[in-house]
Amino acid sequence: REKFIGHLRAVLFRPEDLNMFIGEPALRRQYLNNIFIQTSSDGLTTLQNYQTILKQRNALLQEQAKISNPELNAWNERLAQEGEKIQHAREEFVKFLQSHLASPYTISYLASKPLKTALEKSLKNDLRFGYTTVGPHREDLKIFYDGHDVAQAASRGPLRRLIFSFKNAERDWIQLQTGANPVLLFDA
Repeated sequence: REKFIGHLRAVLFRPEDLNMFIGEPALRRQYLNNIFIQTSSDGLTTLQNYQTILKQRNALLQEQAKISNPELNAWNERLAQEGEKIQHAREEFVKFLQSHLASPYTISYLASKPLKTALEKSLKNDLRFGYTTVGPHREDLKIFYDGHDVAQAASRGPLRRLIFSFKNAERDWIQLQTGANPVLLFDA
């Protein structure tokens, strides 16, 4: 499966895409990750590496008595290195996306930057909870309609127009980044 990912570039319109705007942040992160995979030759590998390192860091956090600073610093360094690639790709797409949205829509990507510093600052919370509380796996894409969170401010009609704008920008971004025209797929 993995050898096919990133080769067929497609933009899929599905009715459940509206959930991205009104649902949990994980849906928006997944959307951004899918674009990263389609537009970067190492996008999938970077995301997989990040998840692997994150699991290792979280396992270390859960074994608090066994934590050594050098070991934790090594995991922080590796997590920050992979995480910053993800953050950079997301930020670039969000800038492009903002330029394609009509007023009254605005978006912002809330990243923990610089990531290594954020990881160090969050250590007390991370130890208390037993997992990593900052990084691309916790960040969000905030979408506003006339200055208000789109989930509360926009009805279904404006949300449908918004998803259409997102998908058009996604198509243009994929084409700009890869030189390939993505296939447009509609699921009624």
